[in-house]
Amino acid sequence: IDGVRYIDLELNLHASHGNVTFGEWKDGVIGLRTHPDLRLRPAPGKGVEEVFGQAENSEGVVGKDIWGKRADWVHYHGLVEGEPGGIAILSHPWNERSKTWWHARDYGLVAANPFGPKKDGGDGELVLPEGQTFTMSYRFLFHDQTAGQVKISEQFQQYVDTPLYPETICLPIPVDSSSSGKNVTKTVLTRGAVLTKVSRSVNGKTAKPPEL
Repeated sequence: IDGVRYIDLELNLHASHGNVTFGEWKDGVIGLRTHPDLRLRPAPGKGVEEVFGQAENSEGVVGKDIWGKRADWVHYHGLVEGEPGGIAILSHPWNERSKTWWHARDYGLVAANPFGPKKDGGDGELVLPEGQTFTMSYRFLFHDQTAGQVKISEQFQQYVDTPLYPETICLPIPVDSSSSGKNVTKTVLTRGAVLTKVSRSVNGKTAKPPEL
């Protein structure tokens, strides 16, 4: 897409050795910092005298009020060194705790947080049972256009409509034989992925990886 670049992130958290508890906390979890020009308020003490940022979410909330709200995406945009630009984080609707609760601040911190405090409208603590996997999928979108040109709502719909391919494949943990590793490697390659390195551990110790 002209003027638009993105990174798709799929994060799999696997409880391999007992239950795992993700605590309820407002700070987190998947995010980034904007360019200082896209902050919503200046910070003279940090050398940011003037800012040009605006923020909005998929629900029509704007400015600093997007903090603690649930939405499919959050978009910061404005002028970066005098030129139009912005960033957005899109949360895939198949994420378990959708719509996502956002830790998005007026000083340029933007983060999707599936463990946000319940008192602030979040989902709170998550206990992941042993052997289960919690998956989070996001698109980080970067553009050099105005908000009217980039049309984040349309970008989000395209993200939803496009198959996420290839997806991450979780190995059984621990892996007891090299044959399962070889089968997973073969599957990933046939689905269009490019593997440059494969590592493997058995019971916490480095083991011989499957051949590429």
